[in-house]
Amino acid sequence: MEQPKEDDGWLYDEYYYRESGERQAARNLAETDPNFDYFATVPPKKPKEAIGRYVRSHGFSVPLIEDQGEWERALDDGSAMLRSELAQDYDGLSGLLSSAKISREWHETAMLGRYYDTYDERQPEFVDEMYSLMRAGLRSGELSPVGFMNLLSWTACESYFGQTISSYSLRFAVDWKSRQASAWRFIEGTNIRILADPNVAGRYHLGVQSTPRPGGYRSPEAYPGPGYYRVEADEHDKPKSFRKHRQDFVAKACIELYEAVRELPFFSAAIAPLMELQVDEAGEVHFLQYLKTNLAVDYVEAFDLPEGEEVTEFNNVRGITPEEGLETRIFFPNLSHLREADFLRRMACKAILYDPLSLDNSNRLVQQLLAAEVSLILSTAYISFQDNHFDSAPLYRTPLAIGWANMGPDDNLAANKKLVEVLEAGKDLSRAGMLEESATPVTYADIRVTANGRHATIESDWEIKTMAWENV
Repeated sequence: MEQPKEDDGWLYDEYYYRESGERQAARNLAETDPNFDYFATVPPKKPKEAIGRYVRSHGFSVPLIEDQGEWERALDDGSAMLRSELAQDYDGLSGLLSSAKISREWHETAMLGRYYDTYDERQPEFVDEMYSLMRAGLRSGELSPVGFMNLLSWTACESYFGQTISSYSLRFAVDWKSRQASAWRFIEGTNIRILADPNVAGRYHLGVQSTPRPGGYRSPEAYPGPGYYRVEADEHDKPKSFRKHRQDFVAKACIELYEAVRELPFFSAAIAPLMELQVDEAGEVHFLQYLKTNLAVDYVEAFDLPEGEEVTEFNNVRGITPEEGLETRIFFPNLSHLREADFLRRMACKAILYDPLSLDNSNRLVQQLLAAEVSLILSTAYISFQDNHFDSAPLYRTPLAIGWANMGPDDNLAANKKLVEVLEAGKDLSRAGMLEESATPVTYADIRVTANGRHATIESDWEIKTMAWENV
């Protein structure tokens, strides 16, 4: 066998691990141990492409493009798509780099974002000429996919995240230089993100986003926004409605494909993964991506939760605690804490009361970083699939996530009022912390949280306390 080039992705990985013996040993384990994670042991350089090829080899529809002729045809008919590839896209932070359908519309949007200070959108002939030249370069190979994406998107993404990391003194590792792209065929239809609830058998969380119609990127009517659906065990084949969508959604076909892929030997059955699927306009479901979440499968039956004057019940919940509950401190970090170099380490395995707006977090990277570190997020936002990987992170990255938003009229109003007071106190400290050169004391409250996967309660007097940051 001729040795492949390093940039051949899955093929290179296949050759390297066959030669070293590690790959075959990992394959043998995957075939016999249902909880063995092949791709964690043999990490591919391009996870979306490598896993896509693996899933397609088992007979599933995966719109990968693997030869030059197909790539040229996709460019000619307007369905060519480049997807970003970072090694951590399987088990790590996700959504750091954008993907794009190669279209004039996306090209114009990217140019407006990248060159807003020099580009005049009233010159359509300039956009046409640039789009034609770059598409021709991609078609002939003179312009590399990575070069194309760097020019219009990825360099700006790296700079944007770099500014956030620098501003907040955050520490995490991303090998930006290793970024690559894989070729796919864009499918018109509905994009699906799906997560099996790890604690409630038969429950699934889905984010549903329809493909924008012509003019859709700038037309709210044609681009209705993502819908969130929580589907219970007896609702897989029942239509579900979302206020922003014209048509009801039935989850059954997506759930069936999700479970079939989940059972393939190279994936661990011990965790509940996040998958991205695409439903075309004929109703066929296609596989796009598998993201390891590290949410361990542990189904529990509903058990009774505490009641009382100092108990607040929450209905927007994903995760569990022991039946006796969990006593902990819930912290409210502010801007000055974010600027500490050891912020993420100090927040690891802690509970936090999180209000995205109070952190002045226009870049949602901080939300994903927090969600991956803490043990409990009590968020003022709704816990669901939101616009992107960052806003959705509490749903699929945090062991226990509770949404405080949209508390109904029957909730404990006294406790709710206390929560508002705590939140406002945290905001005041946050504003004060913006003027400090070092971290201010951190606000916290003592709580007991109990969650059965469907609902959660928090028992607390919500007495606001502080401690020195270095003692957290």
